[in-house]
Amino acid sequence: MAHENPILNNPYQIPALHYATDADGTLNYEDIRPGRRLFAPDIQAMPTRQGPQTSLYEINDLHAVYGDHLVNQLRREVGQWRDSEYPQATRVTTELLRFWFLNPERHDSKKLFFAQREAMETAVWLNEVAEKSNAGTYLLGQLRAAQLREAGLPRVAFKMATGAGKTVVMACLILYHYFNRQ
Repeated sequence: MAHENPILNNPYQIPALHYATDADGTLNYEDIRPGRRLFAPDIQAMPTRQGPQTSLYEINDLHAVYGDHLVNQLRREVGQWRDSEYPQATRVTTELLRFWFLNPERHDSKKLFFAQREAMETAVWLNEVAEKSNAGTYLLGQLRAAQLREAGLPRVAFKMATGAGKTVVMACLILYHYFNRQ
């Protein structure tokens, strides 16, 4: 089944399925798991041909190890904020996000990919909402601590795959900052 069409998810929605991924990063195309794969910084998902033996463990089974990683915590917080339709954001920001992502009149061919949506929402959440909650303050502190460990220019980066639409995200960020200027 997976060999015929390896695409499991709709690019416009949060991932609902993933291939089981062992601790070495090997994808098992015969084992489709519900939910989104956890982010694990030391495990890169590698599409390989499956041999006769598979691992007993899958990355999401290691939630105790990776569940509290900064990326996974950010995904949870931003996901809750998204589900609540962007409370504590400025009026202009809320209007922009609703226009981009919650607009029923937007034609399907003009929708942004979920990866683009999540990158934009995360940037906005970090910029204007995070400091208003305990979890957000903690995550901002974690980001600052990570920046101090790095030499050079402090930054927050979004890792997006080739073809995921980084240019569109940059355009959205420019509009976001333009309309929120004071």
